[in-house]
Amino acid sequence: MWNCLIIKQSLLLTLLISAVSLAADNFDPVQTISRTRQWKLLLHMEKKEDLSESRIDSPRFFLNKKGKIDPDKELKSTLIKFRKKIKGDVNKHPLCRFPARRMFLEKTLKLKFQNIYCKDFENWKKGVDPKGIALIFASSYPNNPASMFGHTFIRFKKGKRENDLLDYGASFGAMVDGSDNPVLYAMKGLFGQYRAGFSLSPYYQKVNEYAQIESRDLWEYELKLEKSEIDLILAHLWELYYNAWFDYWFLDENCSYTLAALLNVGNPTWNLVEDHKWFVMPHDVVKRVTREIPLRSVKFRPGVKKVLEQRIKYLNEKEKKDFENLIKNKKVKNERITSLDTALDYFNYKKMKAKGRLTKQSKKLYRKLLKRRARRKESSPLVLVSSQNRPETGHQSSLLSLGMAHDKEDLFFEFSNYQIFKDWTDTDMGYEPFSRVEAFGLEVEAGDERITMKKIEFISVTSHTPLNTIDPGASWEVNSNIKRVSDYRCDYCMAINLEGKIGISFMNKNKSLFSVLAGGFTQVAKDLPDGHSAGWIATSRIGHAANKKLKFYLEGNIKSDLANKSSQWILGSTAGMTIGLERLGDIKINSNLSKTKDGREVIVHKLGMYFYY
Repeated sequence: MWNCLIIKQSLLLTLLISAVSLAADNFDPVQTISRTRQWKLLLHMEKKEDLSESRIDSPRFFLNKKGKIDPDKELKSTLIKFRKKIKGDVNKHPLCRFPARRMFLEKTLKLKFQNIYCKDFENWKKGVDPKGIALIFASSYPNNPASMFGHTFIRFKKGKRENDLLDYGASFGAMVDGSDNPVLYAMKGLFGQYRAGFSLSPYYQKVNEYAQIESRDLWEYELKLEKSEIDLILAHLWELYYNAWFDYWFLDENCSYTLAALLNVGNPTWNLVEDHKWFVMPHDVVKRVTREIPLRSVKFRPGVKKVLEQRIKYLNEKEKKDFENLIKNKKVKNERITSLDTALDYFNYKKMKAKGRLTKQSKKLYRKLLKRRARRKESSPLVLVSSQNRPETGHQSSLLSLGMAHDKEDLFFEFSNYQIFKDWTDTDMGYEPFSRVEAFGLEVEAGDERITMKKIEFISVTSHTPLNTIDPGASWEVNSNIKRVSDYRCDYCMAINLEGKIGISFMNKNKSLFSVLAGGFTQVAKDLPDGHSAGWIATSRIGHAANKKLKFYLEGNIKSDLANKSSQWILGSTAGMTIGLERLGDIKINSNLSKTKDGREVIVHKLGMYFYY
């Protein structure tokens, strides 16, 4: 009976494979299956076009030499090699290397391939033992250029378990040379010079890395999935983990896009990766996943720094003063337990940030406080951290804006388009307060019967890291663009502009900002003296978010050229307000004043509509 079944299945496979040679007007089952979206998702050919290329770059992933560009040939070779007799290590057999392909083909063709036990895969699967999957979003980490947009990975839930830290997390990332500096890393990432792949590690390691050491908030979106979808996603993760590597592209083939492509394998009716822009941001992937897949739950895990900040906010004046004296090793009379616990949390944060290393003096004080705490029986109040600013509630990452402006003489219109845009003057729903990232944009001005270019943006980033007792970190800003220069020596010419600033920022409950930054700049344009200018620049900013939909701001700049004898200075200031329109966009109203050394003074009033897509 069993032999008859084997003969029937072999005959069916033979008929399927030989069908490729039939006339074009006959039904071709291999081509029909190979053109399905599910098969293309398994090969990472996510584009809608019939003729697309897999994003996977390792030859080992394909069972046909032309499988990277030809899904028909890859399917035919898969069917042939799945029938191959076992020789040597069974774990190297295609049926063990590609369990997700096997699941798809057996379901589609309604047949069973030879029954073999894949020990490596089964042991790996048993260790992960998933009963659910959660998408994890880690908030931005401005000290690392790879994470200034945030990061995503997935967590495999092991069912009803008291300690979810014992689950496993899977992430996709570049295989980085530890000797590369941040600038080299960013350049290599932009131009696909790293290999990338999937890695699997205990979830507590992920929490320790992101929430503890880097103090990043974690949002955990548990997806409502069927068991068959979970099994298929895990099986495909094995295929990628065991067989594949990718060229890593910082803007599109990055962690978020590839993670979305992995999840999409679970159900081809989801639209997680089609119709994407030429770059992919983690916020956008979170929005799309939560829109396409129902959620079981959403959990917020605040970073250790945010918990400490919230604990300090709970202290009254005496408790706060006691806390500051404790961490300075000063005597405190009648110390309260809240001050002592906050001081211990402070040293725990410092220890985490330094990856377990404290100075000799801090270590001695920490132990002293621990001994003091051991003699106290009372407990501090529970600290609750707000979880309202969920990343999927923020606006999309691309901008299209239309504006109208006028000065004393003219009325003109402005148009801008940015592929990545979040300004510090925007409403902050879904983003870090007063954050700024602008990349790959252009600004055009139309008026006086002509159209002129104002700016071509490369990438500009501002980190308003607040200065406080916890962490005396510095704020910083970098700008790189080609923009129109207001300079009497180069009347509105276009110049390559590079700026770098460092300074301090203060925030009050994430609603108000005061920041001062200073640094240097250089500009290159043929009409400038000697073809360039360079000098110092200083910026001050004040911002206040009255509520989620209304923000007021004031910015002042002073810039001085020191590179040429005919020196130039420019003063500028902007005052305005932003009215949020939920995810659709913002309305911005502002006035700009600029004054130059030669006495020119220009005042411009603007009204702009900002649409995000």
